[in-house]
Amino acid sequence: MYFERNRKKIRMLWWMFIIFSNLLLGVLSVKYNLSNSIKILIFWSLFIVEMIAWFVINQLWYKEFLRKVESLTPILEEENDADRFIVENLSLLKGKKSMQIIAILKINICEGYCKKGDYQKAKAHLTEINPKKIHGLLRVYYQLIFIYVLFYLKETEEAMKQMANQWDTLLKFENSPELGAMISIVRIFQLLTQKKKQEANDLLHLSKEKWKKSNYQKDFYYLEALCEEILNSPS
Repeated sequence: MYFERNRKKIRMLWWMFIIFSNLLLGVLSVKYNLSNSIKILIFWSLFIVEMIAWFVINQLWYKEFLRKVESLTPILEEENDADRFIVENLSLLKGKKSMQIIAILKINICEGYCKKGDYQKAKAHLTEINPKKIHGLLRVYYQLIFIYVLFYLKETEEAMKQMANQWDTLLKFENSPELGAMISIVRIFQLLTQKKKQEANDLLHLSKEKWKKSNYQKDFYYLEALCEEILNSPS
């Protein structure tokens, strides 16, 4: 990644620009005997230009970073190589300080461990994220995948508590291409926990058809076996 490789150089150029612009302001002030009002106007104009430049640089870096993260998806979804996917995300995690970026990578690592069936390690990475410091759809997805992992760990009481707290928000995304399949999965888990066997089974069959092209067919097969087990068990 260009911005990642040249991070130190870009930062150095940034500080050189600030130092040079302030020196230039000082020279102009002396040479042309600028009034205080003009000096203040130039100072704030330079400050605004510097902040806009810094914002643009950060946005370009962030977009480049997201493209890199997205390029790793086929490793998990097409190559089915969870170990390599985890290693690649751990590598990107080095030196990152923004909780939004850390959360993106930690959630990816969690997905890798979910693919391996190691939900305990998946949860361990999720607990290192502070949801109050992340925003947007990422925060919703964090809450959702946490519930998903809790159900698989059979930490049902905590999963149900989180579902109750987050359900109104999750419901807004039930048809989302990104979140819809997983929302259906945790809802089926919830219904089975509430012993609403037939309702869970009906939703499962609808979900399998609705999200046929998703990467959650393994979850649907697991839930199908769970539904059959519960439906065939004594009430």
